[in-house]
Amino acid sequence: MGQPARGRAERTIGEYPQSIPIIGVTAEMSSHEKNPPNLLTIKQASAFLAVSKTTLRRMTNQGLLKSYRIGKQAGLRFSQSDFLEFKESQGTSTSTAKTDDELSGAVHISTYYRDTTQQWEIIRPYFIENLRSGGRALYVYNSDPDWIVRGLARTGLQPESLIESGNLIFLSTSDTYLQGGYFDKDRMLDSLAEIIKQARKDGIESLFLSGEMGWANSGLPGCELLSSYERELEEMLPDFPSVTVVCQYPLREFYGGTIFDSMCIHPTIQWCDQPVAGLK
Repeated sequence: MGQPARGRAERTIGEYPQSIPIIGVTAEMSSHEKNPPNLLTIKQASAFLAVSKTTLRRMTNQGLLKSYRIGKQAGLRFSQSDFLEFKESQGTSTSTAKTDDELSGAVHISTYYRDTTQQWEIIRPYFIENLRSGGRALYVYNSDPDWIVRGLARTGLQPESLIESGNLIFLSTSDTYLQGGYFDKDRMLDSLAEIIKQARKDGIESLFLSGEMGWANSGLPGCELLSSYERELEEMLPDFPSVTVVCQYPLREFYGGTIFDSMCIHPTIQWCDQPVAGLK
């Protein structure tokens, strides 16, 4: 059972940009354009247009702006000339982007567990509901995913077949959140958006994404931005209906302040059997 969870199931998040276009218009940089002039980071671009980074991502998701990516680990980049054209076409206004009230949203849940038995009891229904309905599940593990493969097999699902079909995917935290030995929240948000869009392109109607959040205690650079990342993820998700995102927090590995922050950020929280409203 151990082998299927690795190999076919395991990919690095860097593989996805090669096959998943960035929504809007994706432009690939030629070899002599490694550092093209007037190309802005997402922070610079949001300041240029006087909008939040979340609004800027939403505008690219809706196809209103072009975006670029240079290299596997780079975040989105934007062209000043594209922005000028956009401002001219919109009369210097960004009001064509939908507001939060106009968008239907995904489900963003935080779960809390003391051991793997409790963890599985909480996460199992999400797997079963999604996979049995023909959806896709992507699981980011911080330790070993073999126990999840075994658990799915006990429910009557066929994890090996689901892995082969691409409807069950395992990624490690070192290849996602901590790719390159550090946490970059913008890179992670961009990569998640691309994975969601690829599922849409593949005709997947429901998508379950879940990550074990223990990586945030690794002490690597950027991990202190966990709460900021969760807030921006919550702001981004209304663009993606039919997506369920479950962030799993091991109670033994986090201080109470971090757990409280996560309860305030997530609109839904779950410890035992039933999800309840968060503290936001």
